[in-house]
Formats: sequence, structure tokens, C-alpha cells
Amino acid sequence: MQSKVVIRHQKKGQSKRRSVRTEQHELHKGVVIYRTPHSGDVWQYQQWDFTNKKYICKSTRTKKLDVAKQVGNDFYAGKTTTPQKSTAPRNKSRVRTHKHLLFDGDAVLYRAPVSGNVWQFQMWVAKQQKHYRKSTRTRNLDEAIRVGKDTYLNIHSKLRTKEPVFPKTMREVVDEFLEQKKKDIGIARTQGRWVCLRSHTKHLLAFVGTETKITDIPKHKWMDYYSFRKSIAQSTLIAEKNTIGGVFRYAISRNYISPTYLPEFPTLKKGALRRREAFSLNDWETIYYFFSTNKWKKDKNPRVEEQRRFITDFVLVLMNTGIRFGEARRLRWQKVKFDKGIGRKKSVKISLSAEQTKNGCARDCIGRRGDVFDRINPTQTSLNPMIMCSWIIRQGHKSADWFITSTGTTW
Repeated sequence: MQSKVVIRHQKKGQSKRRSVRTEQHELHKGVVIYRTPHSGDVWQYQQWDFTNKKYICKSTRTKKLDVAKQVGNDFYAGKTTTPQKSTAPRNKSRVRTHKHLLFDGDAVLYRAPVSGNVWQFQMWVAKQQKHYRKSTRTRNLDEAIRVGKDTYLNIHSKLRTKEPVFPKTMREVVDEFLEQKKKDIGIARTQGRWVCLRSHTKHLLAFVGTETKITDIPKHKWMDYYSFRKSIAQSTLIAEKNTIGGVFRYAISRNYISPTYLPEFPTLKKGALRRREAFSLNDWETIYYFFSTNKWKKDKNPRVEEQRRFITDFVLVLMNTGIRFGEARRLRWQKVKFDKGIGRKKSVKISLSAEQTKNGCARDCIGRRGDVFDRINPTQTSLNPMIMCSWIIRQGHKSADWFITSTGTTW
């Protein structure tokens, strides 16, 4: 059983918040163990003495719940043994052998064997409720005092301008960047573009490390990024470089870093960009003729036959108009126009708005096989079979997988 209880009897000047029981467990009737911030979260034992009508309170001298329960049961049984404090010798390598105060004790320089007797700077930042520590990287006291004073003044300068004193990790900066860009979906970018940004930042984190402080990344490190991402198309490298620059410009705008931290990449050789793989004429003939076979068109399950018709129409529209996968999913009837013609001679004109395209530029696509749209219900606002077909392919449905296996084609 757990509960929060405020102790009624407090010493004069004692803070109420420090005496709030943050956790409590009942061992027996009238017997509990609890802990408070005032006791340093050490478990306390409390038992109601029915004879003398008062509480018996003792410290279990441990912060471990299992040990505290055992000690509490021993107290209840009449045993008075408590865990003894550790008598193990303190690690001498961590003992501070020298100390020098700066600015009337607001900051301190110290050194210890564990740090190789290099002077360390330490300062308590009240607003953050934590210590700021930094190595001066010198064993010379005069040089350490100079570095310590500069660090002290730099921290106070950041506090006055409301800049973060403690540098953020790359994971924290990337998460903030993606969250900010997600708000622009439907306004300045599409969902697909945001997914690309997220993919780029995954490679960024793999390169620098998720827990690396953004201020600890040396500028020369970016000269090795292209080697890290070897065997990647040049256009992809350029896109990733722009995304990384966007992440750091976001950090600069939030005063996390200064503009001097902006990455500088090596110059890429100007050459022919590696073209993406495309279907050859033989590939397309294999796909097209396979659509007309009973092996594809016929199935015992009518629902499977319907899904395969969706896939057939979807592929024919993509191949004959050149529109993208996501553009076909966002297609609307008012954007589709036909010219005069009969049957398969009918052509189609698709007008894509900036919101529907991947690159944010509106364009018109003119293609053949306008007759394919005749098989889609024109009374619907959106081309639902297009959406259904893309969902079937994206989800790895057995109809799509079977088609890929049968034709030897990859999407």
C-alpha cells in the first residue's frame, strides 16, 4: 500500500515539502515504512505503540526497499539489528587533493588523482539545479584560473541572455527539429518530405552518436561524412547535407550553439548523377502481358480478384502518365480531364497542384489509357481504388507479393 502523508508535527522553520512522504508501505497493522526528501530518501520505520499510545520511529539506514522491509520485520519481531554502514575504504583516486576558490566560492577549481591531477572547474547553476563541470586541460594553476574565470563569465553571460548552459545532445536537437518540421506538414511541406527528413537524421545520428553533445562535434568530422555514406547516390548525399545543415541552423536559431558550429562538407565532384533504376521495354512487356493472363486475373476468392484489378489499374495509370506513387493516392476527380476519343484511344490529362506533388511544384501530366479511369466509379470524390491499391502494396499484401514473385519485378 502506498500513500502520501504530511507529518503534522514539524520543527520550527522546517519545510513542509521536505517532510511529505513520497512513498509508504504497510508491513503489519499499525506498522509502516516510509521515506521523505528530508531523510535523504532513506526508509524510516514507524510503529504505533498501543500500550503507551505513541509512535515508535527508527531509521532502517537503507534506501533499498527489499532491505528496508526485512529490517522493518526484524524491528517488529523485537530484533534491533540494522544494516551497518560500509567500512570499505574510500576510493582515494577520487579524493580531491587540491582546491582553489574563484569569485568568493561561487566556483571552484580542484584536482584529483582520477583526473591525472588536471585542474577541473565546477560551478553550481541554481536555475538548472545542477553542477557545471569542465576540464581546464592543464596542470598549471595560473592557466587553470584563467580558464576558470573565462568559463564563469561565459556561464553568467548565457544566463543573462537565457541561453542554455548545458549543451544538448544530438538526439534532443534532432527530436526538436523533427517536431518543428512536423508542424509544417500541409503548409510548407508534405508528409512524404517529412519522412525523408526523418530518414536523413537517422544517418546523422549514426554518424555522430545519439548522446554526443552538439558542442563536442569537431568541425573537421564532417569531412568524413561522405566516406561514411559511401555507395550512395550523389543526389542523396546532397539532400542529406542540406538536412544536416537545417538541423544545425535550427540549433543556432535556438541559441544552442554559435554559427561557428555550422558543418562544412567537402566539395562533391561534378559528374553525372547516378540515375535511378527504371523499367526497360522488356520489363514492361512482361508486366503488361501478365496482367491479361488467367493466372493473375482468376482466383477462388472474389475479394482477391478485386484487389488484383485495383493493382492492374494502379500500375497502368502510373506507367502511362508518369505520376508518382503518392501523387496517385492523392488524386481527385476534378483534376482528371479526358480528350475526345473512343476506347483505348482516349488520353487523359492530370493536373497536380503544389500540395499534391513531392517537390511542391504544380504540373500537368498527359498520358494514354484514359479508358482505365472508366473502370473507376466517377461518383466518388476521391479515387478510392487508387488509395486501396497503394495500401495493398504498402502493406505487403499476398496479391502484390505473388505478382512480384511471378513476374520477377521489384517495386
